[in-house]
Amino acid sequence: MFRVVGCITQDHDLRLVALACLVCLLATHTSVRLLNPRYHAEQWAGMIHSGSAIMAFSVGVWTTHFIGILAFRPDIPVSFDVPLCILSLVLAIAGTAIAYTIRPSEPGDKAAVVTSGVALAAGIGAMHFVGMRSLILPGVIHYDADLVVAS
Repeated sequence: MFRVVGCITQDHDLRLVALACLVCLLATHTSVRLLNPRYHAEQWAGMIHSGSAIMAFSVGVWTTHFIGILAFRPDIPVSFDVPLCILSLVLAIAGTAIAYTIRPSEPGDKAAVVTSGVALAAGIGAMHFVGMRSLILPGVIHYDADLVVAS
């Protein structure tokens, strides 16, 4: 855990980290508000609100991640593989869409909560690792297996 905290506080522009946190909070808040059942009285309205909630969350989480990558300040030149960046966004949207589609419709449906949570985590994890793979830099990124499993 100290390695993660050290990396964030020592190797990142903390202003961009704060911006990433703000984007994450706003996207999550917007998504939750759009999922409010009172807005789903009509079928079309419910579909529009659900689609908007999916886009708000997935684009927000992707933007949060991308700002976090931009906040990273290595002492080497970095660029991005644009097709992989786009793929990471598509993975975030797909994972969120699956999770929001299978989310529980009734309180207390623990199986749906767990399944939806796993789908959302898998989508965000796939987005993260593909997004990190989009980094073009003179070197090789090595992952600590413990941190990968924890993530």
